[in-house]
Amino acid sequence: MTELTNPHDRFFKAVFGRADVAAEFLAGYLPPAVAEAMEWTTLRAAKESFLDAELAAHQTDLLYEVESRAGGTGYVYLLFEHKSYVEPRIALDLLRYRVRIWEHWLNAGHQGRLPVIVPVVVYHGAATWRVSAQFALV
Repeated sequence: MTELTNPHDRFFKAVFGRADVAAEFLAGYLPPAVAEAMEWTTLRAAKESFLDAELAAHQTDLLYEVESRAGGTGYVYLLFEHKSYVEPRIALDLLRYRVRIWEHWLNAGHQGRLPVIVPVVVYHGAATWRVSAQFALV
């Protein structure tokens, strides 16, 4: 595992490493149809990290398994990207990271549906963040 030297990374790992906090966050921020389909009391950490050394220097990630109310297990992947400046191409960057994560996941021998990745951008800069949340508008 890559050592967490960034205070933001340590914070997110400590807070969202708790299944109860992650479950509450996901249940509150995922689209209602998705959130209601999950049995959040079953949320558990599945793997510590899927990021390679290059990505781990800039992001924090957490993978969870969760049972669906319809039966079966699903995955939710949280990928936190910290920004201190406005990044107009963040959607493209996040897509690139997600593809790398899915490739790594498949190369590790996993089968079935790809895990859902919930990207979270944490911006702490001085300028107002005016970047579209829609990929098509990048």
